Formats: sequence, structure tokens, C-alpha cells
Amino acid sequence: MTDGTTQTDPEEKQPGIHNLIDVSRFSALSSLLAVTAYVLRFVMNLQNNATKTVGPLSVQERQDTQRKWIQNSQAQIYADKIFNLRSKSSTRLTLVRQLRLLFDADGFLCCGGRIHIAPLADSAKFPYLLPPNHPSTEQLGPMSSQSRQETSCWSITKVLGQPGS
Repeated sequence: MTDGTTQTDPEEKQPGIHNLIDVSRFSALSSLLAVTAYVLRFVMNLQNNATKTVGPLSVQERQDTQRKWIQNSQAQIYADKIFNLRSKSSTRLTLVRQLRLLFDADGFLCCGGRIHIAPLADSAKFPYLLPPNHPSTEQLGPMSSQSRQETSCWSITKVLGQPGS
């Protein structure tokens, strides 16, 4: 990498939902989110003996699942950038400076910039950063083709205009 960091195989070392569900087995985002939401619901039902959730998935469960995938991919690929942003060091990594990375209120890694003064929703002004060449980016990537009011993700290749590597 150009900013002095090395990238190991993150899927082998970090816990996350990628260890439960193989993203590459899904061709549609809706299927990935539904299966993941049902798996997470099953785990929650096992942990919570008093209240069991049954029936069709709620919109909230699907949205939470999508956010879990975004958070998972960011934690896997951008761990060094996240650490750099959370540190008190004044020295920032190249990518952190170039994209003016910041955390939103929920702790997601977002791209900053001069658009912060525009009269748009925060999700349009500060999109989540998705890693290139990551299995979940291929699934979550279609969100980039939605209108800017609805989408909240950018792949780094779309931001920098470089081939993903």
C-alpha cells in the first residue's frame, strides 16, 4: 500500500459476520440481507430466552443487517485507518487525508469534503467508505447507483477513480 501500511488476510484474523456467511454465495443484495438477518435473529433468539422474534423480517432488521455488513467490511479492510483516526497522533495516513475520513454518529467510517455545507442529508454529504475488491462491496455496491439522497456508500475506487487494489 502507498501509505506505509500492510494488509494481511483480514478474513482469517478478525471476528465478524463474514465468518458465518459467505458473501460470494449470493447474487442479490436482498438475499444476502435476508439470510444474514435470519441468522442474526436465530442467534439473538438463542441468547434471549424470554423474548423470541418470529415471522417475516422487519424493515429495521434488514437495515441493521446492511449496516452490520458495512461495519464488518470497514473493520476488516480499514482497521489501520480507523486506528489512525482514533489515535491522538497529528500524523494522518494518506488515505485519511485524501478522503478527509471521519466517523459519523454511529461510528461508521465516512468520507468528508467540502460538500458538508450543502443542504443535503448527512448520508449524501458523508457517504460510508467501502473497500474495493471486498466480497461485501460487490453486494453493497449497487447502492452507489441509487440517487445520492438514498445511497450512503462509496467504494474507494469510485472516490479516487483508480482500479481497485
